[in-house]
Amino acid sequence: MNILLICHSVGDANIIIQTARKLSEKEAANIHLLVIGQAAKNRVEAEKFSKNIKVTYLNEILQKPFSDFDNRPLNEEEFSQVVDCLDSWKIDSALIGTPSLNDAGAPFQIAAYLAERLQHGLFYNDYLFYEEKHLYWKKIAEKGWTEKYRWLLPLPQAQKKFKEKNLDLKTEVVGHLALAAIRENKEDSNKLRSGLQDNSQNRLVFISGGKSVKEDLQLLSAITEALKEKRFSNIDVRIGLHPGLVSKDLNDYLTKMVQHLLQNPVKNSIQFIIDPSKRESILNQLTNPEISLDLNQTERFFRPVQIRGDQAAAAADGVACFVPATLVTQAAAQGKFAACYKGEPYLTAGITIGANMTGFFNQVSETKKSSKAGIPELALNPAQLMASMLTPS
Repeated sequence: MNILLICHSVGDANIIIQTARKLSEKEAANIHLLVIGQAAKNRVEAEKFSKNIKVTYLNEILQKPFSDFDNRPLNEEEFSQVVDCLDSWKIDSALIGTPSLNDAGAPFQIAAYLAERLQHGLFYNDYLFYEEKHLYWKKIAEKGWTEKYRWLLPLPQAQKKFKEKNLDLKTEVVGHLALAAIRENKEDSNKLRSGLQDNSQNRLVFISGGKSVKEDLQLLSAITEALKEKRFSNIDVRIGLHPGLVSKDLNDYLTKMVQHLLQNPVKNSIQFIIDPSKRESILNQLTNPEISLDLNQTERFFRPVQIRGDQAAAAADGVACFVPATLVTQAAAQGKFAACYKGEPYLTAGITIGANMTGFFNQVSETKKSSKAGIPELALNPAQLMASMLTPS
């Protein structure tokens, strides 16, 4: 049996990797893991796979960088090259992940092409909030191929969106890795906090950074405005960088964010978490003559420490993001304080929504214990379930 797994971003790559490992236990299955985005490539390259998992990168098929095509539909020539690969693999079943970039078209093009050829077609959306502008909601309204797939969702609230839009498609709620991980989390938060803070007595807020500097500047502006109040002086803020930010975009992102911090000073410690091995290159980029940020002023905004975003969020007292993305929803489900600038989360309990961050910081500053939200009943790990759907007995 030939099984195709497709991932574009970090979120779908995580579940695709786990599903691939479950499938690899079935010796009769030949697994093709097709990576169609740079962030997913970075994630997949960190793994070692068994011999029956073959990894293929779309940039190598097309002979061009991911940035040339990963946020648009493939053109006719590009898609023809992909079809040649798909045909040679003779795919029987497929699991396709939803990309984090709103306009990435390749997953839907491939899904439509394979629809009539598959024994089992699965399309998983790991979004924990409703993103109206995402191509996903336009594509699933198409007729002819969408009916051939089972549309897998993380929570029942996501399933309700299909009903609201009168979409008569096969949907199934399978859970989300981030919610399943809550029960499994055994991180030493004290050890993590010592790497993130100089003063362990201060409260800690983690900001989960996105890919859009325009959006994150709005969030940062709301944060610095709220932190002008002296009663929040006991709060440290750490900002995680989105793994999908490539070099050019990262430089622009950090330049504009640091410029905002310089122009809107607060007494709180606000720092970006960066890989220690990249500290020098990041600072060199930001302080070169073209950008002309002063090293002495800039260096204090960076914390070189080997701590992932999910680890920082687990250690923090509160978590915020521009939209109610994974780590914000996970924090709320854990009973932590959570906030987003805008958006429509599927789990609304415990998430503060709005441009005024004062209420969020007030909770974090004054409350020594986390709120009581509780883990959703559906805290399933979907990997085993998806693997069984692709290879039913």
